Amino acid sequence: MKYAALVAALAVACVATGAQAESFTGTYNSDPVHLVMVPASQGSPAQGGAAWKGVSTATYKSGATSTSNYSCIGWLTPGQATNNSAVCEASDNATDTWSAYILCAADPTDATKPGTCWGGLVGTGGKYAGRTGQFVQHGTNTSGTSEGAWNN
Repeated sequence: MKYAALVAALAVACVATGAQAESFTGTYNSDPVHLVMVPASQGSPAQGGAAWKGVSTATYKSGATSTSNYSCIGWLTPGQATNNSAVCEASDNATDTWSAYILCAADPTDATKPGTCWGGLVGTGGKYAGRTGQFVQHGTNTSGTSEGAWNN
């Protein structure tokens, strides 16, 4: 379950300034993931979903920093090109908000195993409204690093 790691990358990406694209690097820390799994039966793959919350910190190329709170839900995607997927909502404050969608190549059965996630960012309010971006993230369900950029 690489869900938490995904979210962190998202949260990291949420502080862009000006009308120009700006890259960022960051870290994330998530609460333990609440996972619900349905065991496989008669040759079918296991199915599952998860929910988690966390905080990420982003440092932009300009030197500006941002801290974001995020909340995510995710699901296993057995038989697909990636092991799991997720969507997240995040905010720097009550006004500056964004959402993210995430795909992960992490092992969904081992929360401590490092993996890679990537995804897109969609600004939903305040300084992010109308903006999009992308990110990649490396780590476990509970902590890791990310990098990405918001587009104009």
